[in-house]
Amino acid sequence: MRFLFTLLLPLSLLSAKAATTLPISLHDTTQVTEKEVTYSITQDATYFYVSLATQDKETGLSLLHTGVTIYFDEKGKKKKEVYVKYPFANDRNRVYPRKSVDEGENREFNKTIATVMENLPAEAAFGHEDNVQQFNKDLNNLNISLGWDYDEANKTLQFQLKIPKQLIGKKQSSDFNKLSVGVVSNTMERKKPNKSDGGQVSGGRSGNGGRGGGRGGQRPSGQRPERGGDTPNAKATEDKPEPVFVDVWFDANLRTD
Repeated sequence: MRFLFTLLLPLSLLSAKAATTLPISLHDTTQVTEKEVTYSITQDATYFYVSLATQDKETGLSLLHTGVTIYFDEKGKKKKEVYVKYPFANDRNRVYPRKSVDEGENREFNKTIATVMENLPAEAAFGHEDNVQQFNKDLNNLNISLGWDYDEANKTLQFQLKIPKQLIGKKQSSDFNKLSVGVVSNTMERKKPNKSDGGQVSGGRSGNGGRGGGRGGQRPSGQRPERGGDTPNAKATEDKPEPVFVDVWFDANLRTD
């Protein structure tokens, strides 16, 4: 009998420890995959947790470069009234690889990822209908936390967002049984054409998976194109990988009891 009690005691302690460390949302997760990116949402009593992850190098670098906006519609109608946007404003001069990452070794790609992540700004924005509040992703009174993480062992880049449910629901009694989530690449802010350039700037807005910027619109001879402009020289255009954009909506389908 003493041996039996000694054996059961460690097992009971192990079970208690597991119960306290495992999140209650472990078995309440919705996950969808589209075009090299896996999106998921889970919850606990207070927060929603949204993540997107990819192992595709070009997709990962594009998402880091443009940033993303996460939308929430508690009625499932895909309205863009409640959202978290990161970064708050895009800077086209942030570090971005000129050559395709497929041409480099994994070690070089890891260095590129680290460099890009180090240059990401801390400012994000929370929007609720007509109100937009800028906040610091690392320290804020909204209790929102977010950020990028790269797992070198699994070669996976992941964005994670933690947001209080009370920021999303319009009413205290919201049960979110129809909640839908949207993940959309941010639109890059483009520099306005300068009349002194002497000619029309070619290329349209980036979006829908298209290439940002065109090949037309010749500049006067002897004039160097601006860094990050819409009319780079032919070699720079060929070296720069085509950006990847995401625009995905999915139903949360989480428990409401």
